[in-house]
Parts: sequence; structure tokens; C-alpha cells
Amino acid sequence: MPSSFSYLISHGYTLSKIAVRKAKLLSPWDLRSLAEMRSLGELVSFLDITPYREELLKIEADKLSANSIESALSQHFFSSVLQIMKVSTGIVRDFLDQFLTKFEAETLKAVIRGFLSKIDPEEVLSSVIPVGIFTQEVLSRITSATSFEEFLEVIKINARKYYPSLREVYKKGLLEASEIVEWETAIDYFVFPILWEYVQKLGKSERERVSILVGSEIDAQNIVTIFRCKSLGIDLKDIKRYLIPIYYNVSESLLEEVILSESLDDAFQFLLKIRDYVPYIEAFRGGYAESGSFFALEHNLKRMVLEKSIEQFKLSPLHLGMIAGYYNLVYFEIRNLRAIALGIEAGLPSDRIRELLILPPSLSP
Repeated sequence: MPSSFSYLISHGYTLSKIAVRKAKLLSPWDLRSLAEMRSLGELVSFLDITPYREELLKIEADKLSANSIESALSQHFFSSVLQIMKVSTGIVRDFLDQFLTKFEAETLKAVIRGFLSKIDPEEVLSSVIPVGIFTQEVLSRITSATSFEEFLEVIKINARKYYPSLREVYKKGLLEASEIVEWETAIDYFVFPILWEYVQKLGKSERERVSILVGSEIDAQNIVTIFRCKSLGIDLKDIKRYLIPIYYNVSESLLEEVILSESLDDAFQFLLKIRDYVPYIEAFRGGYAESGSFFALEHNLKRMVLEKSIEQFKLSPLHLGMIAGYYNLVYFEIRNLRAIALGIEAGLPSDRIRELLILPPSLSP
């Protein structure tokens, strides 16, 4: 697959546009300041001078809520993707199509979680991010389904590539909220191997840069899945089938050692063999000692992906890793803003809202 700099230079406009958009993202200090605000009106007023302004202006004053803000932010992500798509051609457009499937997967997982948990469709619709084939219109159709049979039929018509995987899970009768891991695994098994195979076909420089992001995210998901399965009491011999069968910095044998570890401390010791991930695992170990929650593990590993996305912009020349890094950063920013809006609406203290934010390690609570 052609991907040399001499080829990418013809896509300099698109990549430069990405660099400019990255510069307009909110700083970590902005986000920490927003967590101090005490009303949604204050939050929206601040965001009026950001790229989110156009979508936020559509919210009627008497309908301002965390849900309406979430919906506006989600629409911004969708619009941002479309705008870059319109000016992209060749390898850049092809890469965008492939990379954005991981965001499609997150949207589909969120919709299925809502369906299994019987959450109000309007609430689900406002909280998911339209991306790729999951436009707002398609998501409306999916969330309007009144049965799982109807749900799958809508998927078959509007998102056919996901249908076979989801149909297999449905045939097993796994329709309880506690069985969401089966659905998420089916989606990950479909999406990530295809994305990883695509990345491995890129030229050497591009492959190395994009692999850092995709590979570390797969590692993070596998580590979190192991701890989640162990906490749910899933039989040790069954845990491996829930993992994405791709191994970047975490080897298959090391994951097996973590699965078979008899104690949490033993599991930590195995994970600390991964030099690149030590700071994040250590941070989780400290957080778990205080809270007894695995939330800190997922949080810190997402922080790792955030940091590696930021690092893509320190490399030169222009490269595909910038595109992957940028959309990761936008996704995290919208997630942070949603957390702030929900925290403000719920009346959470500022320090508690800050704990929910995914920020670079040096600026985390």
C-alpha cells in the first residue's frame, strides 16, 4: 500500500487542516476550569467561543440540559468527521474509513447497553456519538426498535457488516444487561482484527506510528476485560475468549499469566513487566487500594491512549498518525465535556467531576 511521504505530500491540505483543528481543542487547564462551573448556562457560555458554538446555539433556552448538551457535542463530532472526509482522497480517505470503525463500535456498544438495560430510547440517543454509518437518522431507527428482532432487522438493513456477529450472540439468547460483555466481544472481534490488518499493510513509518495508537488501545481493552471478567466470576478458562486476539506490547503468554494469577497483587506484578504501561498500572494500583474499584484501571489506560495521541503531533513530517491522534483527542474531549455537563447537572462537587476527566497524567487529579 503506497504511504511514503512523497505520496502523502499530495494530501498535505487535509493533514494541515487536522493540525489546525487540533490547535483549537480545549486545553487540559480549560477542562479543569470548566469542572469548577456551577451551572450549565456557565458551561455553554464558555463553549460559545469554541468550535462547538454552532451546535450549542441550536439548543432552546428552556431545553438546556446535560442531555441536550451531550447531543450537541455528539453532532459536532459527526460534523467534524464529515468535513474532513469531504476534503480527503486516496490513502487519507481510505485510512479515515478504516480508523473510524472503532468509534462506530463504541457507538454500537452504547446502543446495545441501553437496549439490554431498557433505558429510555431518547436518553440513549442523546448520549451516543453519531459516526460513520451510524448517522443520527440510523441511530433513531435503531433506538426506536421495540424488540430485539426488530433491532437486528434495522442493523441488517442499515449496518449490515455488523449483523452476522450480533445475530450469533442473539441466537445464544444472551439478552440480559449482565451479558453485555458477550455483545461487546462480538463487536470487538469483528472490528479490531480488520483495522489491525489494514494498519499492518501501511508503509513502515506510517505503520509504526498508527500501530502505537491502535495497538496500545487493544492492549488496554484486553487488560480491562480480564479484570472485569475476574470480578464477574467468569471461569478462568473462559476469559481468553473475551479478548481481542491481537497482541501489541502485551504478549499472549503474559495475558494468560494475568488471567491465571491467584491474587490482584500477582496480576499487578505480571503487568508491571510491560515497561511502557508501568506508570498507568502503578496509578491504578494506588487508586484501587483507596477505592476498591476497577474504574481507575480503565481510566488510567484511556489516559495512556490520550497521551500517545498527543505525542503523534510531536512527530514530523505530516503523517496518518496525526489523523488517528486527532480523532482520539476529539473523542476524549467530548467525553470529558459530557462528564462535566452531567456532573454539574447532578450537583457533584468540582473535585469529583475532575476525577471523571481523562487528562494527561501531569494534570490529572
